[in-house]
Amino acid sequence: MGDDGADVSPVTWVFHSSRGRGHMLRVLVERYVHDLRLLLPEVGLDNPLEALAAEMEAGERVAQTVDEQPDFHRFFPPALRDVGAAQDFRAKAVAGQARTRIEAAETVLADLGTTERRRIGVPAGHIDAWVQVLAALRAQWYVELTGSGDRLVEPTEAQLEESPETAALLDWLAILIEDALLTKRGERPVG
Repeated sequence: MGDDGADVSPVTWVFHSSRGRGHMLRVLVERYVHDLRLLLPEVGLDNPLEALAAEMEAGERVAQTVDEQPDFHRFFPPALRDVGAAQDFRAKAVAGQARTRIEAAETVLADLGTTERRRIGVPAGHIDAWVQVLAALRAQWYVELTGSGDRLVEPTEAQLEESPETAALLDWLAILIEDALLTKRGERPVG
């Protein structure tokens, strides 16, 4: 980190954002953040004790929201075999996990910026956030394609034929994830 708190790590991955790809990714990430904000208590974070109390009170509502949305099933699967214990854990943990996911998404949004560019250099310290967000988007759109939050469900031929754009989006996100990870491991040159 530099003296001003900015990440000064060198660019290690380049996201090719031309032809509207950057804009499209920004829209997808903004939708993702919007969805995750449904899981946060509706209080200001100025007072940490107030925020913690609101988070604990909101636990039941959060658990119900996760149960009602299939893509949240993918993001927050049951952590325990016992159904009651899993629900209790989910009620207590999801808001914090959602906040962490939102922070990663905000890193991606900051890197994307608001203006159209051909290429976006992603610093080494941001690649994990990008991969986390791209994988979450892929999971979210996989649920959109299959209609199921089950982690093992496979799309049918009919679903693929009905939604070729969604299938193409899933392929694109998978390519981005692979490219970022290969670059991070040094298996692919920057650019």
